Amino acid sequence: MVIQDTILVKQFGNIWRRVFFLSMLSRNKFTITNSTFLGNMARGDGGRLTFFLLANASSITAIFKNCTVSENQSKRGAGMNVFLMNYDGTANDSVLRFDTVVFSNNYGDASTAIRFTTALPYGKTVDVTPEFINCTIADHYMSSFAATSPFTSQRVNMRFKGRNVFTRNNAGGAAGFQDCVINVEGELIFTNNTGSNGGAVLLESSQIVLYPDSELMFLANEARGLGGAIFVKEYMMDEFIHEKNPNCFLAYSDPNEPPSKWKVSIV
Repeated sequence: MVIQDTILVKQFGNIWRRVFFLSMLSRNKFTITNSTFLGNMARGDGGRLTFFLLANASSITAIFKNCTVSENQSKRGAGMNVFLMNYDGTANDSVLRFDTVVFSNNYGDASTAIRFTTALPYGKTVDVTPEFINCTIADHYMSSFAATSPFTSQRVNMRFKGRNVFTRNNAGGAAGFQDCVINVEGELIFTNNTGSNGGAVLLESSQIVLYPDSELMFLANEARGLGGAIFVKEYMMDEFIHEKNPNCFLAYSDPNEPPSKWKVSIV
């Protein structure tokens, strides 16, 4: 299915009255290009975009390119809600890619920009790693009782390529990750975000992995509580920091390289 050059504005409805992608069959392909989703509202999850990957589907391709997702509203996942439930659990060639997508000014109680989650048992892993290429997550304002950051992921690993920017997200910080690996293969920039704990990023049993020539930048982020840039929660029984700790919240793609030889920039 291909959607291109489309504008969806001020639509309202329940779970079935929005752009809803549900894939239970292998080799399905969805592509949305040059489209805008503006000012839409939903009662539950996903103000206008909901993506479900269920059953044992494999070789699924979903690409969002040159799109704007703005001013949408829902209880959670106002910009987009992504639910991944492949029970196979083995690695396959499925693709979920966001290329030059802007999420801005979406509104809700939790995960206002985009929400990734799964209900798979803890012994099973999500078999697709969403990719963000040259994307912007900006200008999300949440109330003081907001449950989560605008960009949240629970047990769904991430990959950032190109130049991705989180900026001017207020009250809930910019991004929150629980039980995730965040792969950085380009520039990942957090600037002028505010939150309660972790003005830019909240990491719960999660790890940022930097690849050669990557850049991780934190600039002018603030927190009302702890961690102006990053707040880390670890539930390991190991020591928090020790030599070559495999569970440290920040790591390099080559685990044998000492930090002095990392070919990265961290600001």
